[in-house]
Amino acid sequence: MKALKRFIPLFMIAILALASFSSALGESLLPSLDDTFGVEMPSMSHVLLRVPDSITDNTGVREVTFNNVSEHDFDRWSIYLNQFGCELLDYNTIGSVFTAIVGKSGKQLTFSYDNTNCIMTLSYLEGTIEENVNIQEIQNKILPFKTVGGIVTFGRYEQDNDYANGQEPIEWIVLDVEDGRSLLISKDAIEKMLFGEQYTDGQRRWDECYLRDWLNTVFIADAFNDTEIQGIITTKVDNTHGQYEMPHIVDDVDTEDRVFILSTTEAGTYFTSDDARRCKPSEYALNKKVSYKMVSDSLDRKTGFCSWWVRTRVAAWNIGYVMSDGYITTIIGFDGCVFNYIRPVIWLDLGSEYFFK
Repeated sequence: MKALKRFIPLFMIAILALASFSSALGESLLPSLDDTFGVEMPSMSHVLLRVPDSITDNTGVREVTFNNVSEHDFDRWSIYLNQFGCELLDYNTIGSVFTAIVGKSGKQLTFSYDNTNCIMTLSYLEGTIEENVNIQEIQNKILPFKTVGGIVTFGRYEQDNDYANGQEPIEWIVLDVEDGRSLLISKDAIEKMLFGEQYTDGQRRWDECYLRDWLNTVFIADAFNDTEIQGIITTKVDNTHGQYEMPHIVDDVDTEDRVFILSTTEAGTYFTSDDARRCKPSEYALNKKVSYKMVSDSLDRKTGFCSWWVRTRVAAWNIGYVMSDGYITTIIGFDGCVFNYIRPVIWLDLGSEYFFK
């Protein structure tokens, strides 16, 4: 019942800042009651991306039931109600069953969640209709983002070095999928950038370096629109020791970032071989002029593969990176002003509005 206890205060706080929500997404998942046409109400199908397990029509009431609804699903449902613009009117808890009434534009929706049996039931009253959801279209859009090792497109960035034709879609490799979110790394190295701007201890640490600030301010604003940014999750980034096959890792401060780069551990875990870690730079990144020196082995001109930064500090002066042959190493005596190629990383919320527009 932890989710139920969290839901009540969180919901009551969140309704003070309701957001508008667009939901015209194709044909209705469920047919409307014959004589019903009115205020559109939230759909659990929007959260679960599947049809109900049972539908019962009584006089003036439609009851929709979903089985196997987890506490995580319930938490997402409560957030979705806030996004949809609903107001919590009443609630009660009897045993393991939480029941609530929410309202919108004078109309009401009653739902109950049985935490023991993991069953959600929604009752749509006369004068309301369930939100329109084209579930097959949404599933088709999300499926590639749930396929580890697959390639997806998300956001846009200059890559072909031809500014006249605008930005190109960014291709990403799906590294991991968990709890309704997908971990993505750019397929190509799409930029070359300093790790730090100057010869200071802070510029060798991920939490204070120039690259982290640039990714989470300039890059995110340039590469993604507002809807896409909304779907990029702010993530706790682990900057502690115990990294991949390297002694003397320095413990640095954990951070919370929307955009980041892999650590040495992650580069060694998500990519299981040197070959898998190899990548090529975009034409834009390859031809970008830099104001200072590059990593000495940043580009293998025979194969076209390039090196790329990771965020881990090894000993006091060394920054990790992936060599052009895929091997993970460090920069010895790093002075804060060395350019290398960049592969941005994001966690994307698979329940975000991006997939429902």
